[in-house]
Amino acid sequence: MIPLYVLTNDFGLWLLKGFSRQWEKYGCGRDFTFVGYSEPEYDVDFLSLGDQVPKKRWSDSLIDFVTGLDGWFILMLEDYWLTEPADWGSVEDLKQYYADDVLRIDFSGDRNSFKHVKLCPGMVQSVPEAEYLMSYQAGIWNRDNMLKVLCRGEDPWQSEMEGTKRVNPLRVLGTVDRPVKYQPVWRSRQNRWMTDKFSEADLKDLEANGCFTK
Repeated sequence: MIPLYVLTNDFGLWLLKGFSRQWEKYGCGRDFTFVGYSEPEYDVDFLSLGDQVPKKRWSDSLIDFVTGLDGWFILMLEDYWLTEPADWGSVEDLKQYYADDVLRIDFSGDRNSFKHVKLCPGMVQSVPEAEYLMSYQAGIWNRDNMLKVLCRGEDPWQSEMEGTKRVNPLRVLGTVDRPVKYQPVWRSRQNRWMTDKFSEADLKDLEANGCFTK
């Protein structure tokens, strides 16, 4: 099964509780590993990259981490909290789209929202001029191609925006049906939550268990 990693940092460790709680409900038993710097206070499968780096060097840590991987892998962020049961069978079926010139396969549905061509009823391919080709929305990445696009000395937003300019001639694919449904819950630049995709029961449970508290 393709390995799955969830990126975090010392400033986002407080989000792991909510991520883990939703994963327990909707992750359907799928294993994953948190990847960050300082280990969280509670027991989770965690890989440390050493000391926390400044935000402007975020891409340095990502490059160092990805260099140690092989082949294809799933990457998510710690504030991508599941909202419905994940369809890992459909994720495994995406192996048919693995190719030497594919950078990533997006789970979020974003590729269907930007300029694209249809590959089949459930899959699209972004056109070269599409926006956010290097988005870090959840998806499958080709390790070798990711390293071709990444550059050191960039924060997450620079890595997405400037990285998009470096993607071509690699291809970016996307799912239409979103096999892994989640919501990016924490907007750090606005210091606010986004929780409109959660059920009322989930919101009550997350609130009761202190998942919205830093």
